[in-house]
Amino acid sequence: MTTSRAPFRIGKTFPFEATRTLNGAPDGHSFWAKVTLVADQLTGPGFVADFGELSPVKQYIAAALDHRLLDDVVGGAPTCEAIADHLLAWCREFLPPPAVYPAGPSSVRGRVGDSRTARAGWSLACPHD
Repeated sequence: MTTSRAPFRIGKTFPFEATRTLNGAPDGHSFWAKVTLVADQLTGPGFVADFGELSPVKQYIAAALDHRLLDDVVGGAPTCEAIADHLLAWCREFLPPPAVYPAGPSSVRGRVGDSRTARAGWSLACPHD
């Protein structure tokens, strides 16, 4: 398999509708969360990882964030940063470890936004032994 110096990326964007309290009033929004897997080289079949590796993220967002009051979910002010931090903690605990794809993702990146121009993000390294 040919390798490149530039990292390879795959990602999926998951839209969800939710409400949060801003200035004491409910504020409904269309949100989105994007999760990206990054790898320095492609695996044997020629990809970073199977897109199915991101299915648990979709399922979690549908069950825990979609049509919910985000104040209750993130345990504080439901800013994009707080929602991103919440998803980071979930990904850290529930996404498959690097051992599942030892030549695959070197990091997992996430972004959460409430408009086309406003977003917050994080990056989680996936060290390979």
